[in-house]
Amino acid sequence: MNIEDAIWLIRLASGVVYGVITFILLYFMGPMQTSVITWSLSPIVYYITIIFVAVRYRPTKRMHLYLRGLLSFYTAWLSTVFILYDLIPVKLSP
Repeated sequence: MNIEDAIWLIRLASGVVYGVITFILLYFMGPMQTSVITWSLSPIVYYITIIFVAVRYRPTKRMHLYLRGLLSFYTAWLSTVFILYDLIPVKLSP
């Protein structure tokens, strides 16, 4: 596995974990509050993956550091929430 694949896989895995955490938050908050919190924190979580990739892999290209896996991160956490929301019923809090 080369560096591009490793970076993509890390961002994909972090997106799935972030999606599961977002789904769990739906049990404790309403969808509007959860949406505001998760969309506000998602750039911070992505920035943490940038730091992790920089320390672990030391990529020479900035595209690898900043852009590789950006779409997979956001797609993974949104897809995870949507799939879990369809599979597991959530009783929304008032």
